[in-house]
Amino acid sequence: MLTLDIQSILNSIPHEIRWQDIVQFEKLDERVTLANDLCTNIIGVNEGTIEWCPKENPPNHLEKLVLWWVVRPD
Repeated sequence: MLTLDIQSILNSIPHEIRWQDIVQFEKLDERVTLANDLCTNIIGVNEGTIEWCPKENPPNHLEKLVLWWVVRPD
C-alpha cells in the first residue's frame, strides 16, 4: 500500500493541472475566486488547464494549501 504524507503531497504539486484532474469541477470558478482573494492571482485559468502562479520562491505553505484545495477540495 502506498502511503503519502502531507509534506510529500505538497512538495509534488505541479504548476499546471488539467481540468479533468480537478475534483468537483462544477465549483471550480468559486474556488478560484476565493483562492485569488487569499493569495492574489495565484491561480490562472487557461483552456483545459489551470496554472499555479505562486509569488514566493519557494512557494509558502499557504500558497501550496490554497492550490491543493482548489484542485482537491475533498
